[in-house]
Amino acid sequence: QYLYTLVKGYKRFDSIIHRYPEPGHSYLPCDRPLGGIEKERQKIERVFIPIDYKHMVQKASKKFLVIKTNQYMFKNFSGHFSDKFFKINTVFAIVNSGGQSSKQAKARKVKKGGKFTISKYRCIEYNTTEILCTSSSFIKDAFLLEKKGTCFSLPDPDNV
Repeated sequence: QYLYTLVKGYKRFDSIIHRYPEPGHSYLPCDRPLGGIEKERQKIERVFIPIDYKHMVQKASKKFLVIKTNQYMFKNFSGHFSDKFFKINTVFAIVNSGGQSSKQAKARKVKKGGKFTISKYRCIEYNTTEILCTSSSFIKDAFLLEKKGTCFSLPDPDNV
């Protein structure tokens, strides 16, 4: 919703293409340290106070820096966008960009032992008329999620 608002409301971009690895099908260098946090969490039966989480993260890796945050550091995007978008995604068209064979459509493989490996990816394109989604292919599902008469804006920093 945030990226769509940047395209639709602020008109600084014609489109934004957001590509990211599909969960469970990729490996990032940070996965191992995050697994260390999970191991620390499993050692504790219940966590009662936030300081326990701080200690778990610090024990998992010396690379992690835990910073105390305050409420004013966060904006309420969900509340701000709730009346501007539909909650249920409905498909209204399928767009096939075509022109490439299935061999060309496959993601490039990375040698074993590489720092970053993607076996599947997702892509969302936000443009001024719709949102186009795909998962490791060139066939795109188009979504129109905005409600009629929506005026696009970002949350007011004083109203979070």
